[in-house]
Amino acid sequence: MANVPMKTLQIETTSRCTLKCPACSRTWWNQTLKKRIPISDIDIEMLYKFLDCEKGREIKMLDLRGDWGDCIYYPKLFDFIDKFRKEKNFTICTNGAWQTEKFWNRLSAILVEGDVVEFSIDGLEDTNHLYRRNSDWKSLMLALRIIKNSKARMVWKTRVFKFNQNILPEMKKTAEDLGAEFSHEITHRFGDESLRPTENFVDEDWTYKPDRTVNKIVPRCKRIDEYNYPSVSYYNMFFPCGWFCAPQVLYKSELWKNREKWMIKDTTLDEMWENVVLPWAKNIEDNPAKASILCQTKCNASLKDRNTAVTKLEI
Repeated sequence: MANVPMKTLQIETTSRCTLKCPACSRTWWNQTLKKRIPISDIDIEMLYKFLDCEKGREIKMLDLRGDWGDCIYYPKLFDFIDKFRKEKNFTICTNGAWQTEKFWNRLSAILVEGDVVEFSIDGLEDTNHLYRRNSDWKSLMLALRIIKNSKARMVWKTRVFKFNQNILPEMKKTAEDLGAEFSHEITHRFGDESLRPTENFVDEDWTYKPDRTVNKIVPRCKRIDEYNYPSVSYYNMFFPCGWFCAPQVLYKSELWKNREKWMIKDTTLDEMWENVVLPWAKNIEDNPAKASILCQTKCNASLKDRNTAVTKLEI
């Protein structure tokens, strides 16, 4: 089951987090606006009604991750899982730090085959905190040792930075010794340029270039499959793709200007799809030069095929 592509919906359950990662939206918010992000959590009943429709029932995996918060700090996480358990599997994406042994034992006990726990770990004990700032290695290792004994698939996922690009084999061995699959990705988002690795570890194709010609856009948001993950935010807003959750692009977009029609309250995914998502995608196709910077970068038909969930290099 774990190897079969699932139709996935990303869910950001909360804006709560204990870390201060440099490229995180909450860090950008704090630095730009000089204030803390408001604490808020997703409305479980509202989301359930939104997904109580034909297209909602097609969603098989709820991927709990986000730009603002970490689901392990969501106070109603177990209520959330219980509400959707009969219909969905779950991916729990987390930095893994600062939770208790009691919490991890409780989570481990309710995980089933088809679930995934994905730990975002970018180094070893002496380096993980260089990006995952304010992380706690002891509580993180406790979490991995407990989840190892669950029925879920456990993944150790790493972003490549300057401080870890030469220790990927060692990290892979450590992950596998703990019972986790090891996965790594290259990115263009570092938050702190001192963390930038050598160029062969930078994903330049997904970096916005103002002089890039955009003659055709093929919107991934027209489909829900293993390569495009729409998202619902902790403030109950639907996004045609998870990339739009990032405030650097969201607040400048037509999506945000017309945000009322993207809210999940008093509608279903079927209705949202027909009345909002498909017209949005058609407008992008018809007017590529006027599309969001994000759409021009991520769905530019002139780029090489990007139908991979994660960009990887061999190690």
